Amino acid sequence: ELLDEMRGSMTNPSSKMVNMALEACVRANNPQAALELLKRAKEEMEIDSRSYHICMKACKNGGLIYHAEDILSQMSREEHGISTRVYNTYLELVARDKPAEMLQLFLSMEEE
Repeated sequence: ELLDEMRGSMTNPSSKMVNMALEACVRANNPQAALELLKRAKEEMEIDSRSYHICMKACKNGGLIYHAEDILSQMSREEHGISTRVYNTYLELVARDKPAEMLQLFLSMEEE
């Protein structure tokens, strides 16, 4: 709906405007709305890494680890790849919600 309203008031919403709307979803503690907005925006425009980072923050705040993993997967298939900020936010979520897995990840890194 939000993307439709933005489109109705102007020809083409910019990624900056989409990011502002995504930030509003984070502040309103509505990660599902952020994820839906990201999905819809991706269908119509080029999404930057900031958009993904904002959605990752929404997933972190909402404890949506599987959606966060989906964001990482989407980014890995795109030209810009996974940004450090997005990955760090993902690690914060895993550390908080799945500490045993996080410990295992760090132990495996030490072995390499």
